[in-house]
Amino acid sequence: MKEHSVSKAAKAVVRRNTEEVQSRGNFAVFEELFAEDFVDHTPQPNSGADREGVRGLYQTLRAAFPDFHAEIHWQTAEGDLVTTYKTYHGTHRGPFLGAAPTGRKIHFESVDVMRVKNGKITDHWGVGNLYSLMQQIGSPASSEERAGAPPFVDRLLDDWAMAWTSNEPEKVVALFTDDCVFEDVTFGLVARGKEEIRSFAKRAFAAVPDFEYGVTSRFATNRWGVIEWEMSGTQGGALPGIPATGRRFSSVRGTTILELEAGKVRRESDYWDAVTFMKRVGLLK
Repeated sequence: MKEHSVSKAAKAVVRRNTEEVQSRGNFAVFEELFAEDFVDHTPQPNSGADREGVRGLYQTLRAAFPDFHAEIHWQTAEGDLVTTYKTYHGTHRGPFLGAAPTGRKIHFESVDVMRVKNGKITDHWGVGNLYSLMQQIGSPASSEERAGAPPFVDRLLDDWAMAWTSNEPEKVVALFTDDCVFEDVTFGLVARGKEEIRSFAKRAFAAVPDFEYGVTSRFATNRWGVIEWEMSGTQGGALPGIPATGRRFSSVRGTTILELEAGKVRRESDYWDAVTFMKRVGLLK
């Protein structure tokens, strides 16, 4: 089959998943479209990286937003890889990420890449604007909680930004509780406990010694912090699955969700724009 035909067929499979599974909740079609050995390279918090994990995520979204549906803005394909830019819409009728139902209409943008082989979806990478979603489903109770949040929460968010630009792993480790979890959703990496987080920070700083985070917006409650940021630096060393290029990158957007406990970070989940990063360092056109 010619590459054009492969791409056209792959786009049709991905569009069918978006329109019939995600937007209509037809899980019989899910069984048809997803390969048994499917891998999600950017799994969401508390979701597995396999076929069962993504089915559970889709079901969770439909339980929280029963009218959940996607508006596809554009799709492009190169061989068996399909990139889709879309906006999700829905009404918040069930609990989601700790937020009680609000009845509010929501929407958030997403860019994802899926690989299709022999008519089956085998791989997924994606970045969604969860910061925007969480802003929209903040209930009146959580607004009151934010108003009464102690000053240490704002200081902790300041310390977070300084630690990740310090090139000092111990400053990063000092942010976390003993039973902490760090998750880089884009890399599909999970670090549990301070030792694993220390190891991750050392590798990250070795790869990009001049890391800089510019915080563009943030909000916090007693239990949660959300930071939207842009990162820049020079990729002097290898990152997971990404060879060293020696090239500088800038304006790579991301969002961090922090679960807070006793003045520390109990869980951190990072989501960032890998496509723009790869373009900046010359690995994608």
